[in-house]
Amino acid sequence: MTIQGNRPLLPVRQQSKKNQKIQEQIRSQLKRGEWATGAPLPPARELADMHGVSSSTAYRILVALTKEGVLWQHSNGRFYAAAAQHLVDTVQPFACMLPRLQLWNLVLQEIMHGVTQRSAQFKRGILLIHNPALILQENINVPPTYADAAMQEHILTEFFATHADSCEGIIFDNVWRDEVLAKFRDRLKRMVVINRKTSLDFVSAVFPNFHRCALLAFAHLYARGFEKIYFVSPHDDFYIEQAMEMGLSTAKLIGANFGAADIRTPRTLEARQEFAQELKRSKQRVGVYCPDDNWSYRFHHDLRDAGVDCPGRVGLLSGIGTPAVGGAHPMSTLKVDFEKMGELAVDCLRAETPKSERVDVTLNLGVTT
Repeated sequence: MTIQGNRPLLPVRQQSKKNQKIQEQIRSQLKRGEWATGAPLPPARELADMHGVSSSTAYRILVALTKEGVLWQHSNGRFYAAAAQHLVDTVQPFACMLPRLQLWNLVLQEIMHGVTQRSAQFKRGILLIHNPALILQENINVPPTYADAAMQEHILTEFFATHADSCEGIIFDNVWRDEVLAKFRDRLKRMVVINRKTSLDFVSAVFPNFHRCALLAFAHLYARGFEKIYFVSPHDDFYIEQAMEMGLSTAKLIGANFGAADIRTPRTLEARQEFAQELKRSKQRVGVYCPDDNWSYRFHHDLRDAGVDCPGRVGLLSGIGTPAVGGAHPMSTLKVDFEKMGELAVDCLRAETPKSERVDVTLNLGVTT
């Protein structure tokens, strides 16, 4: 016999007999109703102390009883009598209030893959709520139109009237307004917004590390020899707004020659073409950063059509890293791990208190810088 920790380690045969005895004792306790219906069994650590075995041994005993159908393990890790499953595990899905927007398909696919994978780990389903009124866009060359506060409030009122009691939490896209979510504070205990920060202390948020995005953009474009840098705001949403704000604060922090006038808004085909011509006439090498792959992809073609040497005269850095800027000749881009964002969103919904999570960003070099 050897010693493990403070307990003697029995020979294998004696361990097996002792484990069987503990299993039989737990079965007897269940039959006698020593644990109230719906109440969890003591944790493995407590059972280990009660029976003089290690925590890992106690856990294996609980798992063995679960495989036999005597116990059931909740997604939170606790063990219950098998009969308690229908009482305890009222599985409620996570609702996803996301827009149906062609330009964000690739991003949403990555986010939803992360949401799906993590939800499956918690044995939760997903309720997808797509309301076309959230974003309207008839032409990809024209910026989208977002629902105003009144429309968003109407959409949420309809949702809560139908689904509020059947969902464990809600994931909101970055188009949702804080002032609207604030009105529904008492309707659902768990909410998370993705792709932007929030000012609401009762709502979790998962967003890219905006500071790192801006820092990488400035550092990379200056290192490539571009003398003038512009940030591009391709449309109005909170993701873009917060990315631009961080560009200004980061520029001030590092002493870059960059101000509000260097945030440009060429949002239509005509405006993009005019911007390309302006850059063509510039006597400086210009670096352009846009945190939207779709705009960057189209502007790359605008530069080529205008006869602009990219990256000889103009460098173009995108800011998401979807397959839209990949291919045989990939564009330079910042890469946001949107799948991780989806996973963290589900983790936030399972947390007891609101959380704020930053998603890391990396730089992928391509032919445009």
